[in-house]
Amino acid sequence: MADSHEAYRQYAASDMYQALSHFMFRTSPELAQALHRGDYHRDMCDIMAELGFGADEAGELTRSLAADAFSPTSADDLFHALRKDYTHLFSNPKISVMTPYESRFLGHEEGKSGQEVPLGTVVVEVARAYEEAGFTVEGTPPERGDHMGVELSFMQVLRKNLGCMIDEGDDERGREVEGAIQGFLDRHLGVWGVAFFNAIAEKAEGDVYRAIGAIGVAFLERELRQA
Repeated sequence: MADSHEAYRQYAASDMYQALSHFMFRTSPELAQALHRGDYHRDMCDIMAELGFGADEAGELTRSLAADAFSPTSADDLFHALRKDYTHLFSNPKISVMTPYESRFLGHEEGKSGQEVPLGTVVVEVARAYEEAGFTVEGTPPERGDHMGVELSFMQVLRKNLGCMIDEGDDERGREVEGAIQGFLDRHLGVWGVAFFNAIAEKAEGDVYRAIGAIGVAFLERELRQA
């Protein structure tokens, strides 16, 4: 018999990966509007409850994402503030304070402190993981595979697929997806994800990205404990 509780947990983890990934790419007016209306906050609270976070912990982590945190800021002003912080963090090679790429974050490309990982090895390994799972990197042109947003999107798909396999009672395919999840956590996302989101929490200028950093840390630490 399918374990419906475990399937729901996989779907919730998939939703969390998706919710975090929205902030890893160039922020959009639609994201700002969802925050301003309170939709994103409500969804995040629901996801965290499904993942087993306590109400007090979830409330503290998501406080800065609640709609009343943006009053009297307009949705347009919020969008520009998010775009400014995104640029500050990631997208301007001259002024950004961190990188969304695994190989660069770990120190190889820019000579920063951290584990020395050959660029080619990381990119080839993540590309192989995506190919084996039938995952296609979207975008025109597609983003590099070791971008945090892509890695989160990959895990979103894997967790959703695992939930489906559990619902269908397909143990064999479920074990294959579990193996892909464990392998990707062991070799990639689990190696740098917590440190990456910690860096966002520490270096972001605005409350929203600081909250996303803290949520990412709490979620990935839970993922790694349960893996």
